[in-house]
Amino acid sequence: MWIMKKKVIFFILFLLVLIVLRLFFVEVYTINQSSMKNTYENGDRVLILKNLYTLKQNDIVIFRWNKENLIKRCIGLPGDSIKIINGKIYLNNKFVSPPSSVILKYSSGIDIFTKADIYYNFGRNWTPYNMGAYKIPQKGMKIKLTPEIVSLYQNLINSEINNNLNLTNNKNWKNNKYYTFQNDHYFLIGDNRAGSIDSRTFGPINILDLKGKVIISL
Repeated sequence: MWIMKKKVIFFILFLLVLIVLRLFFVEVYTINQSSMKNTYENGDRVLILKNLYTLKQNDIVIFRWNKENLIKRCIGLPGDSIKIINGKIYLNNKFVSPPSSVILKYSSGIDIFTKADIYYNFGRNWTPYNMGAYKIPQKGMKIKLTPEIVSLYQNLINSEINNNLNLTNNKNWKNNKYYTFQNDHYFLIGDNRAGSIDSRTFGPINILDLKGKVIISL
């Protein structure tokens, strides 16, 4: 009888551990997009760590954008300066060599925005293949709210206000002379660079919108 009780207790504890892990630490994500093609294909499954991780350059993350969960590679960290020249990425004025799985060739069949004018995201006639230099916001970074700077960072400031209900800056932040970022941001790009809508289009991602870091493929 005692052995049976021990087995039941062990089984219950095992289930509790699994539930805690699932709720707070790990999650399975199924790829359903082509922006990481070659690295991952549609239907591939990955395990993500949701907490207690450090994000480094080249890590792959899941994040929330426009009510969707997306998967991209982290290229730029908070405080980095990024620019893209003829499709080549430079971080803090140093060329970033792409992973071997990255698709660099721009095919007319999949290149969905070669000529896209992303003025309303960055305030200039930048494209995903020629843009910057652009300073990625980090927590505590203070900017002067000139019209040009506002055009570069408006979406990010709005995202902070939406994510931080206790933020001292309110929706009338444009009336202020300066803004100090409350969160770190990350520049995320798909490995299928010709067919990925990412930070080159919608800007860096607030750390509060990160869902987790990919740790293994399943």
